[in-house]
Amino acid sequence: MTISAGSYSIGSGAQNYATLAAAIADIASSTLTGNLTFTYETAVTETAQADLQIDLAGYTLRITSNSDPEGRFGNGNLISLNYATASTGWLLHRPTGSGTVQIDHLDVKQITNSASGARMFRDFGATASNTLIMFDNVFDGDSKVLNGYGWEFADADSTKEIYSNRVRGMNISLMISSANQAGSFDNNTWLGTIYCVWFNGAQITSGGGFINNCCYGGTSYNGTHTSTVGKNNAGDDTTGANATWSSGSGNVVSITSGDFQDTSTVGAATYFLPAITGALDGTNTTPTASFSELANGKAVDCIGAMGLGSAVNQKPEYYYRANKKRRSY
Repeated sequence: MTISAGSYSIGSGAQNYATLAAAIADIASSTLTGNLTFTYETAVTETAQADLQIDLAGYTLRITSNSDPEGRFGNGNLISLNYATASTGWLLHRPTGSGTVQIDHLDVKQITNSASGARMFRDFGATASNTLIMFDNVFDGDSKVLNGYGWEFADADSTKEIYSNRVRGMNISLMISSANQAGSFDNNTWLGTIYCVWFNGAQITSGGGFINNCCYGGTSYNGTHTSTVGKNNAGDDTTGANATWSSGSGNVVSITSGDFQDTSTVGAATYFLPAITGALDGTNTTPTASFSELANGKAVDCIGAMGLGSAVNQKPEYYYRANKKRRSY
């Protein structure tokens, strides 16, 4: 059937679609007539690409899950990727008409070795201006995205709002690879084995830039980013120092695992916070485990460099609360 608006479920049993790929096939190259939502209701194994090549026509396409992973890999409706095509990406964002795409609360894991250079998510090939919103997702390459990437943003037609996500388990967690992109990357955690974030000859030249992100496990910010704003980010080397950004402030470099703590006292979600006096809302708890994996497995949001080093009274520009609001200071 062909659909263009409404709400539909994905999963096993009495759901509308067995996979996201099957759902997207029913709207491929079509035009929305209203807001359209696809919701994962159960765990699913995806074996084919979901290509969002549709005319949004001013409406919103939302892809979500009814089970919030709360930043814990495997804690939501697990989307297992048995899909290995190189470069094109499993979830490919390339709308042909203006509107909004929102992707939230997905728990995605690669379960088979990918082809070299594969992407789990790719923003590439849009032919109209659009807004792309991604939050509260966890993507786990599980060391099977070979010579590949977690997320790639390669399209100047989309304005990005990317916040409170966690990506790990591949050579490069995030790649920026098209010039003059606009958007904000706030409160994300990027865990890479070679590069956490790679500015591949491209930058985020307008919008909020990079605020309150954590990078750990590889080169934090590879490539030139002197045209991108960077505030209150934390990384385990010096590539995100204040002087490396067009407007850099509050960034903390050369962190170690002991510089972070886990707290579950701020609403239902659990946050990365610095293990130093000055934690969020006056809450101070004892460090429980390393930065890369917390003892209870939970970690939703990086609160960036707040409280690290001597800047114990520093506040992030934004943090993301359990009530799904961003708050500015």
